[in-house]
Amino acid sequence: MTTRITTSRLGALALAAVSLSACGTTKVIGTYERAIDQAFQELETRSQRAPASASQPDRLAGFRKLRGRTEMIVFPKISNQGSKTEVEPFQAFASPVRFAITAQRLLNCQKLLQEKTDKWAHREHFPSDIHSSLDCGIFELSQVAPEIKAGNRRFGDPVAARLYLDSNYHPYGVDMELYESRGETATTSMKWNPVEASSSGLTLFPMDIPNLDAHSASIGGLPVPADAYVRNKMRKFGAASCKDARRYQYRDLYGNTTVVGWCDGASWPTTIENSRFFAITVRK
Repeated sequence: MTTRITTSRLGALALAAVSLSACGTTKVIGTYERAIDQAFQELETRSQRAPASASQPDRLAGFRKLRGRTEMIVFPKISNQGSKTEVEPFQAFASPVRFAITAQRLLNCQKLLQEKTDKWAHREHFPSDIHSSLDCGIFELSQVAPEIKAGNRRFGDPVAARLYLDSNYHPYGVDMELYESRGETATTSMKWNPVEASSSGLTLFPMDIPNLDAHSASIGGLPVPADAYVRNKMRKFGAASCKDARRYQYRDLYGNTTVVGWCDGASWPTTIENSRFFAITVRK
């Protein structure tokens, strides 16, 4: 049974709260209050921007390739070194976690809005006047390896995330499905400001996507850590690669630096790196 809890508060606030209560094995860098202050400051300074009204042809074509399933491996960043400062010194990467990104729905936005089902929060997130040329997608992110047994889940653990995107890659909302007990979950639904980049918050879900209209990109090699362990695992899992990629570097709602590498022709970011993890798309 799934219980839906709808909240109109800032997505960053809710994602932080979910992470602090649910991710007992994840070390949160900095304080919750500071993260929220930074999130609201970022929104204050950028609130005048508006998303483009129509999608560019190359984006629409790429977006439609997301039908089906995309996979990423996520390397959590770890440190065993104590520190009295707010930012812990980074030392190494933990064992990779494999996530599946599955398109639950992907079609013209106006047609999606006409679907009268309570399975998704599409009519809560996508505005009724969204441009008729845009496609909209509902993408579910879930951990597929290592498999988490039901007996190992604790109350409040995140089970899945659903990201609501249009074909300009603007986010409109995030649903976080949280474990309550065997066979029961609760879903927290969070509206997102579409002029902002989507963010993983303080979780490991690889859904950091830059605002392609607002964030400038540089061209260069795919930004991959030089860490030998990461490189070996990438070869083992068949990680995607390219000679030149678009590189987006920006600050997320928490004020942390995020670096996204995007290979030409890719429908999802090829690499994502922030203060908590490095992630890379793997071939199907």
